[in-house]
Amino acid sequence: MSETSSVPPFKSSKDATQQSDEALLASLGYKQEFKRAFTPLEVDANTAGSVAAVSSIDWGCAVQIMAAVNIGSNEKFEPTSAQTL
Repeated sequence: MSETSSVPPFKSSKDATQQSDEALLASLGYKQEFKRAFTPLEVDANTAGSVAAVSSIDWGCAVQIMAAVNIGSNEKFEPTSAQTL
């Protein structure tokens, strides 16, 4: 009793997951349109974008806090260089 399968053997569990996801999509009437692999350039660009987003939010908040302190003190507050770092 040998069972034959039309499914090729998997190279890794990642391949098995991808193939089962594609089968699920096919059963729902869809076809996978996007690739799953990313190039090193795409990964690096995504990381750089995330770092830039977080740092720009931090910088913007710091500027707004310093502006609020300055306005709240009738513009008499002068930050030292240590306070601006």
